[in-house]
Amino acid sequence: MEVALPVEGARARYGSVRDQGFAVSVLWSAGIASDWGILSRLTSYIARQRRPQLSVVLRGRGYVATDGVVTSLGVGDVVVLDQSRQDHEGYAGSPCEVLVFEWEPDIGLGPAHVGPPFIGRLGPRDLARLQALTSRFSEETALAWMLELVELLRVLGLGAEALPRAPAIVTPRVAQLYRALGELRGQLDRHPSLPELGEAVGLSERQARRDLDELESQFSMPIDGFRDALSDMRMSHAQQLLSIESLSLARVAQLSGFRSAIALSHAFTARSGQTPGEIRTLLRHRWR
Repeated sequence: MEVALPVEGARARYGSVRDQGFAVSVLWSAGIASDWGILSRLTSYIARQRRPQLSVVLRGRGYVATDGVVTSLGVGDVVVLDQSRQDHEGYAGSPCEVLVFEWEPDIGLGPAHVGPPFIGRLGPRDLARLQALTSRFSEETALAWMLELVELLRVLGLGAEALPRAPAIVTPRVAQLYRALGELRGQLDRHPSLPELGEAVGLSERQARRDLDELESQFSMPIDGFRDALSDMRMSHAQQLLSIESLSLARVAQLSGFRSAIALSHAFTARSGQTPGEIRTLLRHRWR
């Protein structure tokens, strides 16, 4: 999925594969910062994450912060997190490419990581292999791609075993709803609704609500219904847009689905205690 950004040279594209036992995401971007440390104050889904997570910086730069200590990350750095600790991380660059892989410890991909982050580094040859694989991601071949990724991670010493079972089968309707939900990120300025989401995949509002509940269960997604997911998408998109200094707060509000800059400010202050302007200043200092 590609999200259109209103500044030449700024872009964001996402690819993901989900299952009950794991989730793989790739972020390709330029000209923006994706800062989960800041988002942890603005969104609800990050606080619900509990699984171990592995992140690899394939292009660009990043950071991880734990117990008040900030460690800078560069190309080839690997971070393994215990998400229940709520340690912070973020990524930026032009271009930036980050692979994020989270899993349930009981499915054979590796034991639970408990405690502070582990930071390692891939050598140039192994990094190139992983970059070549992520460049081939497509939704049409996502399952085969994911299995190849798991095997490569095992070979690189980043997973304990190959995948011990086939991914859980989800109904095509639920998978279609997941794709449609992700596409809303590029349509927030239209103020999408649950009936519109259902209509996009041929479902009534009641069916869409029921399938969202099933999606949360089948994909182990840390969301609490449509409103919660939409709110988190708005906050997340607004944070990325705030990292583009040439955008006015009014334009950031419009593109992320808020009715006005005042509504955006109220939402940010209620969630984080900081205004969008203060968040923008923090982003500027962190990613300049």
